Amino acid sequence: MRNALFLFLVVVIPFSTGYAQLEDAGVFSIIGFSDQHLQYTSYPEGVTIDLGALGTTPNLMRRFGDHLYVVHSGDYATGAGSELWYVSFEEIVAAHAEYRTIQWNILSFENYSNPWDVFVQSDTIYVSLTGSGQIMSFYRPTGELLATLDGFAAPEGMQWVDSNLLVAESNWGDGNEVARVASDLSSIVERVTVGANPQYFGIDDSNNYHVLCSGRSWGTDPVAGCIYRFDSSFSSSEVLTMEGNPGEIAVMEYTPMGVTKVVLGDEYAVSAPQVCAYIPQTLVMDDSVPEGLNGGWALAGGSDGIFIGSSLTNSLQYYSFSWSSYETIHTFDGAVSDLLYYEGFEVDVRETDDAMVSGFVLTPSWPNPFNAITNLQYTVPMNSRVTIALYNQLGRSVQSLVRGNVNAGTHTVVIDASSLASGTYFVVANLGDEQRSQTITLVK
Repeated sequence: MRNALFLFLVVVIPFSTGYAQLEDAGVFSIIGFSDQHLQYTSYPEGVTIDLGALGTTPNLMRRFGDHLYVVHSGDYATGAGSELWYVSFEEIVAAHAEYRTIQWNILSFENYSNPWDVFVQSDTIYVSLTGSGQIMSFYRPTGELLATLDGFAAPEGMQWVDSNLLVAESNWGDGNEVARVASDLSSIVERVTVGANPQYFGIDDSNNYHVLCSGRSWGTDPVAGCIYRFDSSFSSSEVLTMEGNPGEIAVMEYTPMGVTKVVLGDEYAVSAPQVCAYIPQTLVMDDSVPEGLNGGWALAGGSDGIFIGSSLTNSLQYYSFSWSSYETIHTFDGAVSDLLYYEGFEVDVRETDDAMVSGFVLTPSWPNPFNAITNLQYTVPMNSRVTIALYNQLGRSVQSLVRGNVNAGTHTVVIDASSLASGTYFVVANLGDEQRSQTITLVK
């Protein structure tokens, strides 16, 4: 494998007029489908800001120290886009305040490497690559490749124990081992058998390690998920068998009574993903969780409750750990892929001046009718997030023309319809709550 590349990516940050102070606590979210964005929502205010595009394959966020890490799994069809992005929270705040772009540090991997998880110890970044069966380490300040260790069966989640790295080997659903790896990636020290399809780790207040084993919900031999608990010496272990196939450990929460709860997301359920919880000290399920609590893989633990990114309603929900109070904080315009709770994030939210949106203009395209190529011009009165798409007569989007943040002024878009059939199409442009549209005719 070639060395990872250390690059800087320019990500546009939207801004507009007016100010509202956003600080203390909130949730970072990965939002969207093929064109995903990083957003931040304050809690409890529910004010949301868009922090720019993340590309097409981001699927997991981690926080280590003062840095945010975003794992890009890569396209499983083409293998492209296997990357790790990371940036300091200070840089995010500064870029937003100074009306400039975020400078992301990017580690790029070979196609089909498929990064799964990231773990940072001191200044060393560890990345598990399920596609290539490797663990790689890098020096965080420079992105220099330090070491590579092969021989893993689809490694996924990672954790640190006694100067060693723990690696869950899922083997694409058929694995049942956790590997203890030397910190310099010189060797696999030992392997320990756990439950089927191990994925993520948690640590309780007694320094016991909890392995989330998702099991299998497919094939002729389905296996229920479980929690496999062992101490740091691997000398003792216990198992909690679960209903369904849990997909993520979100948080271990210390209640005033000294009881810890772990909230789990059921990623592989046939029906809507469910949220459940258990008490780590006793390995007993928490039966006080409301039935039908959905959300699944997008979970984040807050100071006194759990944030759930609903996969059904594209909304950010919040439940207290007592499960007695519930609220919807924000509804997004796309699917919620992952959540990350963070306290102490201070940034000015520049609010849209509705009076200025009236200057949003979509000029008729030329030529029209056209053969393959036509030009479209639009004007925005301020630096804004704009989406423009081309729809067919069935109302289906056939081409994304603009999706992102643009500067104030007049812009031209070239519509290349050479791959489309002759007929009538609709151009739909959106800025905030304002929408403009026009009809164009393709003649071949």
